[in-house]
Amino acid sequence: MSAKRSDADQTIVFFSANYPPHTGGVETYTCNLARTCVAMGYRAVVVCLNNCSAAPYEIDECGVEVFRLPCHSAFKSRYPLANKTNEYRSLIEKLERVSVDYVIVNTRFYPLSLFGVRFARKRSITPIVIEHGSAHLTLNNPILDTALAGVEHALSAIIKRSEPRFYAVSEAGSAWLRHFGIESSGELHNAIDASSFESMRSSRDYRHEEGIGESELLLVSVGRLVPEKGVPALLGAMDALQDEPIWCLFAGDGPLRASVEQCGLPHVRALGNLNKQDVAALLCQANALCLPSRSEGFATSLLEAAACGTPSIVTRVGGVAELIPNETFGTVLENADATSIERALRTAIENNSELVSQGRRVRQRVSDLFNWQQTAEDALRACEDAQRS
Repeated sequence: MSAKRSDADQTIVFFSANYPPHTGGVETYTCNLARTCVAMGYRAVVVCLNNCSAAPYEIDECGVEVFRLPCHSAFKSRYPLANKTNEYRSLIEKLERVSVDYVIVNTRFYPLSLFGVRFARKRSITPIVIEHGSAHLTLNNPILDTALAGVEHALSAIIKRSEPRFYAVSEAGSAWLRHFGIESSGELHNAIDASSFESMRSSRDYRHEEGIGESELLLVSVGRLVPEKGVPALLGAMDALQDEPIWCLFAGDGPLRASVEQCGLPHVRALGNLNKQDVAALLCQANALCLPSRSEGFATSLLEAAACGTPSIVTRVGGVAELIPNETFGTVLENADATSIERALRTAIENNSELVSQGRRVRQRVSDLFNWQQTAEDALRACEDAQRS
């Protein structure tokens, strides 16, 4: 099928409000999908917002062309908006000269998403819009959350009128689209190059650095330190387990970092932001990843842990149904409260051998089913099908 191979002059334009060096799940997804398409013979162009003061235009080491539009941020810097300066207009003029075959828009709740859909329709292209969430974005402020939800509904309704093809990174994401009266055409799963990620691990020894015994259970949390990731509940569970042989290391940054650093729990540490090599080393050494999130599209940290043979203790968020179909692949929490997490962690302490078995099974599953080659082929097939509609 042509989705597996392309002539070099076929071009895919990806729209993603955030993109590396900005960090996050959508950024990683867009970057890896674009790079895989380049490896398959396509020209990949990414249009994003420049919220990291990076180069306005570049071709990265993998051949992906990146247009970074000037921007400013709203809603506590969580919602970047284009700043239509002379530099913006110059970049758009350059983008307008690109010959385009397919358009893929990641997420539907940013103004840049609407721009991407209109960019495609102007060229008689039916765009693909990929959903990455399974609940409304929250800033943990009732007034701002209500306003942001209203913006999301309004933008979704406008984008829906342009009749793109909607997909999601997980079954939970497809179900969430129905909240907006949108029917998903299927899933374009988040993915990982499992062998590559595992092999990139650094030489850091976290057990040695933190004084953690080999017989003690090492639990890790990887991601932004924000309430919606379940950080307060995980700290609550660790508080109840102070006398047990279990440690929890938090890798990441965010508004709750001070809460982690100042929690006073003897077996809790905040490591701050880590590069990919150090994250891989941490996950390879951990007994389990804990992710008691309120909402996820398909968390990259779940895939990274699985790539390292580390099982997850996680709420039933996006991607969990696919990656952890039953208890032999990991542990699905009853809910995201501290009592539920504590109960699961006590079970993990008492059954460390089961964690090893779960890790082995989920490692094989992620390699077989969630690789970038498969997702890229599915995405390109979706693009082709959309043009025939």
